[in-house]
Amino acid sequence: MAQKTVYLRSSGEETTAYESPLEPGVWHIPPKATEDEPPSFDASKKTCKYIDDEWVIADIPEPEAEPKPEYPLAIEQLRFDRNVKLAETDYFALSDHTLSDAMKTYRQDLRNLPSTASPKLDENGNLTNVTWPTKPS
Repeated sequence: MAQKTVYLRSSGEETTAYESPLEPGVWHIPPKATEDEPPSFDASKKTCKYIDDEWVIADIPEPEAEPKPEYPLAIEQLRFDRNVKLAETDYFALSDHTLSDAMKTYRQDLRNLPSTASPKLDENGNLTNVTWPTKPS
C-alpha cells in the first residue's frame, strides 16, 4: 500500500497518509493534517500551526510564574495560635477548678501577646519573632 508524509496542522509533526486501495491516486489524509510541508523551525523554542491555509511560527510562551501562596497576616496567625493555646487550658478555668496563680499568669500572658509581640511570617508562612509564655505544669 502506498503512503506519503503529511503534517499535523496543530504542530507540524509528520504523520502518514495512505493511498486508497479502491481509488488509485486518492489519499486518505488523517483529520487535522495537511499535505503542505511546514517551514523548518526550532521546536524547542517555537510553535508551528497551520492557520487559514498557511503555517504560522510563533515563540513558545514563557510559563506563568506560580502565584505565591497567600498567608494570613502575622497578627492573625498569632491570634489563631494564641486561641488554640488558650483553648488547651480552658478546662483549668472552669468554675469547679481553682486556677493556680501560674496558670492565671500564663493565660493572661497569652491574651496580652497581640499587644506585646511583633509577629512576622517567614517565606513559608510560619510565624516568627514571637516568644511564647511557658505553660505551667
